Amino acid sequence: MEKWKRSKRSNDRGKEGHVRESSNNVDVAESWMYRRSIQWWWRFPRRKKILEFIFATTEDLQTSEDPIIRGLSHYDRENEVKEFLDNKGTVKQLANSGLVKIPRMFVHPPSSVPCSTALQVPVIDLKCHQSDRRREIVNEICKASETWGMFQVINQGIPISLMHKMLESVQKFHEQEEVKLDSCTTQNKKTVVHYSTGTYNRAKPANWRDTLVCRFTDGVVDPGDLPIICRDAMGEDILSGLLSEALGLSSDHLTNIKCFETPRLVCHYYPPCPEPQLTLGVPEHSDPYFQTVLLQDNIGGLQVLHKNYWVSVTPLEGALTINIGDLMQLITNDRFKSAVHRVKAQGVGPRVSAAIFLHPVPKNQPRYYGPLNELLSPNDKPLYKETQQEEYLACHLARKEETCVPALFVHPSDGIPTASSAFLGGIELQVPVIDLKGYQSDQRAEIVDAISKAAEKWGIFYLVNHGIPSSVIEKLLDSVKKFNEQPKEAKIEFYSHEFKNKVYYYTLEPLLGLSPAGWKDKLVCEFEDGHVDHVAIPELCR
Repeated sequence: MEKWKRSKRSNDRGKEGHVRESSNNVDVAESWMYRRSIQWWWRFPRRKKILEFIFATTEDLQTSEDPIIRGLSHYDRENEVKEFLDNKGTVKQLANSGLVKIPRMFVHPPSSVPCSTALQVPVIDLKCHQSDRRREIVNEICKASETWGMFQVINQGIPISLMHKMLESVQKFHEQEEVKLDSCTTQNKKTVVHYSTGTYNRAKPANWRDTLVCRFTDGVVDPGDLPIICRDAMGEDILSGLLSEALGLSSDHLTNIKCFETPRLVCHYYPPCPEPQLTLGVPEHSDPYFQTVLLQDNIGGLQVLHKNYWVSVTPLEGALTINIGDLMQLITNDRFKSAVHRVKAQGVGPRVSAAIFLHPVPKNQPRYYGPLNELLSPNDKPLYKETQQEEYLACHLARKEETCVPALFVHPSDGIPTASSAFLGGIELQVPVIDLKGYQSDQRAEIVDAISKAAEKWGIFYLVNHGIPSSVIEKLLDSVKKFNEQPKEAKIEFYSHEFKNKVYYYTLEPLLGLSPAGWKDKLVCEFEDGHVDHVAIPELCR
């Protein structure tokens, strides 16, 4: 599934000594090659920013009006986060403090995806869903789930007064000064927790919001676990039957397989932000559950990704926003699409929302979920393997650490298509495989011809039956993997970008060059005299 691609930023791009040394490097700047490279760099905004950084002083960086340049100065994120935690800080407290520039930990990289005002998220009226209009409503839900993964429903039977009460209770909770601290924690293990930003221990930017989470792992909502002012304001999901019918199944099918058994209530509070263009309330993501039912106030800010545009979800009085989640996309074999969405920070507010995430009971009777057999056919084979919800959530949380590729790793498209078949226009498109068995016999000439042909036309080929035991090959690959997966402290003695030692370990080979970085780490063992120095090789790789 495609949904986990978005951001992790590097923290420190330079120190004062490096910057000042570069600014005095006049001899290099005089060279023709250097001037040409500067002209080429300057065409691209990202490279222009880096050059401004190279020739700046530390004071220039720290006082720059440009938030990107300001963010490149020496930055101690750990200290900033620690101070925030020590004060049991909330984003609301920051907003109320009168600050005019947001802390560096909240700055997100800009999105390259444009916004569209021409597209509109579907709005479906559920009035008369028990009448002869039901088939029409089911078709609308089916179309919205297949093409958007998100839609709004009105006249769903929940009184508007109850919706107002829910949002009002969320706002009142977050605007208390003392009582909410009883539920405040950064450990996501309690039934009811209150926290800020959601990214304390990660390198990625923090989010401009505070959050109240109510988890009910046994499927039972215990009012005693809720903050007092939220206890009477929970709504219910009524879409299970309509979604089942939209898939051509019986109306109780999704209920019977326990897709919506357990609610998880998440209440967000987004204070007004002095620099909303620099941060996000929630970065782009998809929900790792079956379905999300969202109630939002009239401030706005929610956007869904559709046809490579960010489309705003216009708040409607009495409407609920429905998100198709990743697990729903999985069991429908990609028929329904999980919605990628985000929440923009606003200069006004606060914005308040309450979302109910619906999923199975994870602990009591773990279930495996895969594409539903009823939706499969000889032409529609399963796209996903069966998985337990807990396994999937662990994978989703791990992927959240890297929600998009950092800019320095982005390579331009080469414009060359990838062959999807071994044959194209009658031409074989498969890397040659050459069997060396019998190379000392009368097959030698045939093998030599095969190697000659592969070298001339491909420049690359496979060898099998070459005499190296499979156990040796597996051991080599296993040792490489084990070395790279060690803690940083165990690899630091080999780390170098100078390439002078016999053995060195590094990453980002074009770190200071014009080319994008490669997505890999590398261990190099070089023995120019032909003698392998076993002592120099890391112990795991010997």
